[in-house]
This record gives sequence, structure tokens and C-alpha cells, in this order.
Amino acid sequence: MRIRGLRKSYQVSGRCLEVLKGLDLDVAEEGITVVLGRSGCGKTTLLRLIAGLETADSGEKITFSSKEREKEDNGKEKIGVIFQEPRLMPWLTVEKNILFGVKRKQQDRKKLSGLLELTGLTGFEKARPSQLSGGMQQRVALARALAYEPDFLLMDEPFAALDYFTRGQMQQELLRIFQTEKKGILFVTHSIEEALTVGTRIVILENGICKKSYDLGSLPFPRDLMSGEMLKIKRELIEQIEEER
Repeated sequence: MRIRGLRKSYQVSGRCLEVLKGLDLDVAEEGITVVLGRSGCGKTTLLRLIAGLETADSGEKITFSSKEREKEDNGKEKIGVIFQEPRLMPWLTVEKNILFGVKRKQQDRKKLSGLLELTGLTGFEKARPSQLSGGMQQRVALARALAYEPDFLLMDEPFAALDYFTRGQMQQELLRIFQTEKKGILFVTHSIEEALTVGTRIVILENGICKKSYDLGSLPFPRDLMSGEMLKIKRELIEQIEEER
């Protein structure tokens, strides 16, 4: 995914608030690109623009793939989105939530069984969202996004509302699924530790542009955040973000 010169502004209390100011960004086809930044820096706006939920003022977004993949009817790449909250239909079971919006011809038991196993939901297919923990609800949201068979996944702080231990577990689940599915993922967070845990590349978003990026693709998973190398990177990230203050 290639983004060039992306601009977005809003009218707030009679004045123009420019959120993105000519942002350039490349998202790897088979990597987890983490967008890191303070609250209010435009991370969610960026994802909403890529997903087509909002319209940019100007700029160019080009998606491309070196692989032959099933595209939408209009020939565009397929984008899956996972929000901060699961956004499940409370009246539907887990299996019906997962298959919601998927073309009927794709709704076979083998595919559903594979998604349940992949996301650790086997045995809960008949449960309703109210019967699940927050972490399991996010698993359903992830399975639903994967059922769409997207080329790219957009994840907007999907684990922010979870407790520390569940969040850590979901981060490891994401890595396991990523290593299985090999999807391109754009992951938004304001947590430096989370960025270091899941990212193959970290991009700092500041003042409406991508300020700096770090390539972590050579560092294997799982990562020891207390190692000297990871502490050094963490220190640099903190310094980069603190400069804005």
C-alpha cells in the first residue's frame, strides 16, 4: 500500500484544523506496520481514510499486490477493519457474527471451522457476545475480518480496552495469526511496548506527517522487551515522541 501527499482537515468551532499534512506512507504486503503517536495525532483519521470511511482533502492512495488475489468486483484490494471495540451484533451467535457480510457461497462449514480454530474460538460458535469476555469478543471481530479474506488489515488500537494480561495474550495471538496468514497489517497504537511487541516496522506519526520509521523486520518473535537492543529502540522512540512536547 502506497500513500502520497495525504491531507485531511476538519472545521472545528469555526476554524480549520489540519490533521494530516501531506503524509507519505508505504505499508508492506506481508508485514505489521505500526503507526505510533500521541492521542489526537491523526492515527485513527489515517485508518478511516484508507478504509474509505472518510474522504481526503487531497493526496493519492495506491494499493498494489505482486500476488494474484481475489479482488472486489471493482478490481480494488480488499480492506478489513478492526476497531477499538468489537462491534458485534449482540443478537447473533459467534458463527453468524463471523460470517456476517460474507458472500453466501463462501459460507461453508470448513471455512468457519478453520477460522474458529485459528482464533481460538472452537466450541464457542453458538455463544452470543454477552457470554464472552472482552478478549474473546475481539477474537470474533478478528475472525470476522479474516472471513472477508482481505488483502490488508487495518487495526485501530484493537486491544486498548483489554486488561494487561489479556492484551498481552491477544498480541501473541495476532502474531501467531500473522505468521499463518501473512497479511499486510496496519496497526495503530499509542503504546510503545505494544509497537515493539508486534511491529515489523514502526512509524511515528507527528504533526500530520510520518516523522520517522524503524525497521524491526530482522528481529524475531517473540521479543524480549528487556533486552539491551529493545531498550535502546524504546529509548529512541520515547525521545522522538517527547520532542513534540
